[in-house]
Amino acid sequence: MKFSKIAISLLVSAVIFTGCGEDEEKDTSNKEGSSQQNEQNEQNIEEQESNERMGDVTKKNRGVMLWNYKLDQAYDQSKVPAIDEQGNIYFAIYSLRDADNKERALFTVTSLDKDGKKRWSKGFENSSGNLKVVYKNHKIFVVVTDNIMTGNSSEPKITVYALNSSDGEVKWSSSEKHTFLVSMLSPAIANNKLYVGIRKKLLSYDLENGQVKDRYQLTNDNEISYSMSIFKNHIYLLKDDCLVRVDDIDDKMTKSWEICSDSFMDKDSKDNFESMKVVAKLAIDSQENIYFQGNVRTQEKEYVTNYSINKHGEFRWRKKMYTSYIPMLTGLTIDKNNNIYSSVTGKRREVGYLYSLSSDGDERWRLDNSYFDNTKILEMDYQNSPTIASNGNIYNKVNYGLSSVKNSGNLDWKHTSDNSEMIVSHYSTINTDGNIIAIGIGEIGCYKGDGTTLESNGWSKLYGNAGNTSSR
Repeated sequence: MKFSKIAISLLVSAVIFTGCGEDEEKDTSNKEGSSQQNEQNEQNIEEQESNERMGDVTKKNRGVMLWNYKLDQAYDQSKVPAIDEQGNIYFAIYSLRDADNKERALFTVTSLDKDGKKRWSKGFENSSGNLKVVYKNHKIFVVVTDNIMTGNSSEPKITVYALNSSDGEVKWSSSEKHTFLVSMLSPAIANNKLYVGIRKKLLSYDLENGQVKDRYQLTNDNEISYSMSIFKNHIYLLKDDCLVRVDDIDDKMTKSWEICSDSFMDKDSKDNFESMKVVAKLAIDSQENIYFQGNVRTQEKEYVTNYSINKHGEFRWRKKMYTSYIPMLTGLTIDKNNNIYSSVTGKRREVGYLYSLSSDGDERWRLDNSYFDNTKILEMDYQNSPTIASNGNIYNKVNYGLSSVKNSGNLDWKHTSDNSEMIVSHYSTINTDGNIIAIGIGEIGCYKGDGTTLESNGWSKLYGNAGNTSSR
């Protein structure tokens, strides 16, 4: 380190000395000023090296909680909120008891302004629902299961609601009746349509009036599950261990292709295969390559494996990331250059790590979480995919900690806190002020960021963008 500082210092002196004209004469005649400048340069270099190793300690306000909002009576809540162009926040909670502690199923959609003040709430009694909230064109879209606690008096039904983002009033609704509770696929938006999967059907709705444009029936053994993401009019569905592409052309949906795990798993995984679960999150890059994760548990090891399939249904590559713990499928995010980011969790105090891959699956870098003080903060680990800011920095939220990592893999800054401030959160997003929003167990928090907004030209967070449309 001393050698590098001396060498750089001499280089700076040489640059000053080899100037031209009056500047050259002035620099060579003022030795005292030059010496002071060199000393300042050495100090700056030392500070820069320290910041690259440890994060910039001068950014003390970064990561500090600005406000939080309690989610009363929440049994479950959205993983990540939707955010509109003004910075207003939208999310859903599911509760089993009301404010008077009486047993009652209640699905509630709530909006806060960017300062954490409540704007409105819309409740649906005797209901549960898909907790993903989607924003588009001044409307909020949610999928609700009605009549779940009314015995035989009425049939359960799945209802798609479009709510005005300004006040939560119902703009339109459309229902599908069922004789029993069914699985639902998180809604997605593209082509001015809302797409929703209900058991073995994929439905498309007109975004403005709720008219059903088409119903696509999958084959009998294909029940929609897990995830849906869209690239233009190509709809990608993950079901069990298969990826399916459905094309929507002239309001008519047809199946294009399907590829299953026996086509993209490696021989070792096949020979020693015990179980595999495909993650409930699909990411798509600008070239329409699709990325997802799977758990592969052999008799000896456990892996999180990243897979890539092209738009024609052809296998591209796989990348195994070994973990010492039960693999947690954290999901993938993609920057504007199609670089991929994710994380691997460790076991309790064992080190997990954040990593980046190229679009071809080559590892660019990895950064473990040892820069957090794990001796003071319990169960701190990577559990969620990172969020990408427009300056290229990668925000990563862990239990009781938040960090910003440069695109090169160097730590920019970190913030840790005790339980009273830094909530145990799900996935994060970035608001219009460049601050980080994260929903945790029983509350939602806002943390000071870099002032840069969400990257708009990539798959920058869970569900792709600020509105959670899962499309590009």
